[in-house]
Amino acid sequence: MPLFEDVKFYCAPSFPPERQAQIAVLLDANGATASPLDQATHIITNASEYEGYQNAKEGVAVVTDSWVDRSLILGKLQQPQYYSPDPAMLFSGVVASSTDIKSTDVEVLSAGITALGGQWKQGLTREVTHLFAACPGSDKYTTALHFQKDTRIKVLVPHWFDDSVRLGIRCLSTSAYEWPDPTALTSGRPPALDDDAARLQSKISGEKKSLFKAALMTTEQEAKLAHVEKRNVWEGRRLLLSSDLDLSDGRRLAVEAGILRSGGVVVEYNEDDEAVEMDVLICRYRSGDLYIQAMNERKLIGSLTWVFHVESTGSISPPSHQLLHYPIPKRPLEGFADHEITVTNYTGEAREYLKKLIVLMGATFTPSMSGKNTVLIAAYISGNKTTKAKNWSIPIVNHTWLEDCFVQWKNLTVGLEKYVVFPAGLDFSEHLVERGVPRAVIAEGLHELLAEIDLSKKSAFDGEGELPGGDGIAPQAPNARDADEGEEDNEIEIAPMDVDDFDDDDTSPLATAAPEDDGMELPGRGTGPPRSKREMPVEPEASDGEESALTKLGAKIAARPSDCTHLIVKSLGRTEKFLCAMAVAPHIVTEKWATASAAAQKFLPPEKYRVVDPENEKKFEFKLADALHRATQNKGRIFADMVFFVTPNVPVERKLLKNVVAAHGGQMRPQNPTVRALNGKSNYFVISCPEDASIWKPLADAGHPIYTKELLLNGALTQEIRWDDPSSRLS
Repeated sequence: MPLFEDVKFYCAPSFPPERQAQIAVLLDANGATASPLDQATHIITNASEYEGYQNAKEGVAVVTDSWVDRSLILGKLQQPQYYSPDPAMLFSGVVASSTDIKSTDVEVLSAGITALGGQWKQGLTREVTHLFAACPGSDKYTTALHFQKDTRIKVLVPHWFDDSVRLGIRCLSTSAYEWPDPTALTSGRPPALDDDAARLQSKISGEKKSLFKAALMTTEQEAKLAHVEKRNVWEGRRLLLSSDLDLSDGRRLAVEAGILRSGGVVVEYNEDDEAVEMDVLICRYRSGDLYIQAMNERKLIGSLTWVFHVESTGSISPPSHQLLHYPIPKRPLEGFADHEITVTNYTGEAREYLKKLIVLMGATFTPSMSGKNTVLIAAYISGNKTTKAKNWSIPIVNHTWLEDCFVQWKNLTVGLEKYVVFPAGLDFSEHLVERGVPRAVIAEGLHELLAEIDLSKKSAFDGEGELPGGDGIAPQAPNARDADEGEEDNEIEIAPMDVDDFDDDDTSPLATAAPEDDGMELPGRGTGPPRSKREMPVEPEASDGEESALTKLGAKIAARPSDCTHLIVKSLGRTEKFLCAMAVAPHIVTEKWATASAAAQKFLPPEKYRVVDPENEKKFEFKLADALHRATQNKGRIFADMVFFVTPNVPVERKLLKNVVAAHGGQMRPQNPTVRALNGKSNYFVISCPEDASIWKPLADAGHPIYTKELLLNGALTQEIRWDDPSSRLS
């Protein structure tokens, strides 16, 4: 009986044509049958969001091409769940075992490997791909090395597992961790430096070289691309070039020629048209009617860089799987323009790629380093720049900080462990161009875009800033928690977390590191209103792997912190989602709860993992336990029916402040208040700052109190409004 006799496969177009053909030949020769996407039993893909993934039938096996290779090598079909293309499954395709490691460590290794997509074997079988050894000399160790040329087994120190989880990197390079000479055990030892450029080029795969080539393509190279050999890559797909690309006539003609030569159809679009038929939208920004239409119709959406990559490689990769292949947000990345960034130990194309990201995000790239630099991005700790950065107290981070800033489109703190850790022997430049824009981020961005459009349509204020025909208060949407009254608490949802700090008194790059927070809750919580769904912001204190493990235990990804039940933090802080989550009195726990729950493969009680932070309790003059008790009584309504006018120079990002106020039942007005608008409105309040004295002094002279941002931030944090606190009053 042929090995793949019952397999009906669909090979995703994200593979290069040569690999697609190779997979098809291997499967066909061993009994499999090629099928359309909606009829396949197995979908072979190197990306979790391949074109048309929404149309795959329920229950279909979605696997990487490693599933095909390993099944053929071992002579039996492998279990599909262990070959997932999900990037959160850090150990997909890994079959691990151990030797000479104490039992408690083996428990952690086995639990982590299996929770994050891999398999664990007690014995050294032919299926094992990775053998963890704390020291050389055991029988397993000797046998594995003896047959290594045939089996290609990796014999590693356990540090590889630790760093994979800590950094959240799938397929972390094993070279620094392999016996008989694991450089990871030598503290501070950089990678071999014989010839940096040659070494890096030799390690870059053909796929990565293509990604660098497309990302760094010059105008002249783009023009040449339009004249390469004709091939049918687009297969008749209709491509629309958005006006926000701002192409000159000559460059647009060159891009269109390349599309036509590659089998595509260029769609003409008139801005007066309400809708247009298209299969692919090429645009610069995640904004506008065309983007919303393409999102709603589940069309492919990509950047010009993605177009060049598709046409140069012949494979239609998912645009969201590369940072530069998907459109960027239209709004500037707030605060990032203040950065002057330089890089070290990234060479050639890797250096130019980082430079492009830095400039695209609004910061200044400097080839050399001076005392003006705010951040140094290093592939490893070695050389003059890292020495000077330490002497000058300039933060040194790996490139994952820059990528996370790009993904979240936020100026994130540089103080997290995952950004400042440099494992001995590990070269971070080997892990460039491995990040994309997560589906949840794209969905949340669309939600915000639609909300902004909806708000602009509803903001038909009269001359004094009030809604027509009313008292200026828009009707409140029903509280999501109230809608869940009476339903059973049987689900857990996970929501990604952001890290914007409202505390403006910490100004250094490290000091502004507001503790990132995350949240989630379990059934049976007795405080607060009943909820049927549970959310847990887990980014970044819980790693991608831990978040994935919690998801496998039954958690689901969600976006709103005001529905969370557990908040994961290192310490207390006034971040947006921490303050929003306080509305629902969540369990506030350390990241150890996520780690322990993932290892135990069940949700553990939160009591022993509660955060203890007397320093910040003293700073903000409150007790967290008391604040949570008040939160259960306030029920998310501490700002209920209140309207806050916020003047232009208040030093808090408007959207974040608006979300905090809304989470606690209030409203925020961005326009300047007037005496007439405030008169007779006991529920109207002004939030301002000394820089806006020309706005608020006339109001104060008319007898209206003026408050600072502390009224709102401390109110949400402590769950009590400190009307008369000196820090809350301007007048």
